[in-house]
Amino acid sequence: MPAKLYVVDAFKLVFQTLPVLGARLITGGLVALGLIAYVVVSVALAVGAAALWEPLGFIVAIPAVIGFGFLARWANINHLYMLKAAHAAVLTYRIRHGEAPEGLQVSFGKQRVQERFGSAEALYRVDRKLSRTVRRFNRQFTRGVNRLPIPGAKLLHSVVGKFSRMMTQHIDQAILSRAYVQTDDDPWVVARDGMVLYAQAWKPVFANALALSVLGLVEFIVLLALLAIPVLALSTVASLPVTIGFAVAAFIIAYMLKVAVSDAFSLAATLLAFHRATEGVAPDPAWRERLDQAINPFGDLVRKAGAAVAPHTRTPSSAENPLTS
Repeated sequence: MPAKLYVVDAFKLVFQTLPVLGARLITGGLVALGLIAYVVVSVALAVGAAALWEPLGFIVAIPAVIGFGFLARWANINHLYMLKAAHAAVLTYRIRHGEAPEGLQVSFGKQRVQERFGSAEALYRVDRKLSRTVRRFNRQFTRGVNRLPIPGAKLLHSVVGKFSRMMTQHIDQAILSRAYVQTDDDPWVVARDGMVLYAQAWKPVFANALALSVLGLVEFIVLLALLAIPVLALSTVASLPVTIGFAVAAFIIAYMLKVAVSDAFSLAATLLAFHRATEGVAPDPAWRERLDQAINPFGDLVRKAGAAVAPHTRTPSSAENPLTS
């Protein structure tokens, strides 16, 4: 039986969390404006420097490009990523309780993230380690499928390889969303046990994350193509630096809309698939042992979870595996 795609349900769920989606759109717009302003100033400085002495333009452009990377990363973690996690917290509440949380949804989501992880940076650290485990699991699965004599196996392996990072971020958030439900567990324990649950019930989660990631990329390409039309028209009358600046601005706008809107639907569908597939299911020790043996990055989660519970109590789940000690 094919895995259910929660496309319609995801639209309904995102519509029910419009305040958070609106906050993501506004924040994405402000971040886009800030990055565009940075690009405009950087291009102006580089062009002015090049007018004085051509190599000086490159000397100014290099640190500007590096600075753009640092600025984009800071904005992503502290604003975009925080709102995405807050959205996941609100979506999880609606999935589990069937109603909106009391009070402002954005405040509720941010408060829940801070209560469970402390900060967006701390959540990001857990996410990065979990992400490596999920990607390795997905790669090993598709490598095994690729050897089977079934139609479309090689195509599936190729598609998953290309969309691995994009869809993994939604699976990560789905796994970590258990922290907003399992409030008595350390986040590292949540990540470890959530990874085991994903391995036990990967099909619907994997299918939704992949399908919605592909759809989101298509939407991004279409939007980028539409924004490219005025840029191409401008290129016939404007100088090359100005055209490049507008091209970068078009890319930033398209990407921010993707992050705020398309990714919201992908996240909602993946959360629905994960919580529906794992509802009432306990992490299987046999699957945990299998992951320990087959997925190297999983050992990091095991050790972090073991270190988290060791100061308090030695639980049966940590005692059964030597990697937790």
